[in-house]
Amino acid sequence: MGEWILQFGNIVVQGENLLLISGLLISYVMFYYGIKVLKL
Repeated sequence: MGEWILQFGNIVVQGENLLLISGLLISYVMFYYGIKVLKL
């Protein structure tokens, strides 16, 4: 599992997919906290 993550990380860093991944990550975090706030 660790090796797979390292390989995936290398592919992401080499390409311009880093921006896309970052955007998706930010969107996911915002969505997650939005759900948490709504449940409260």
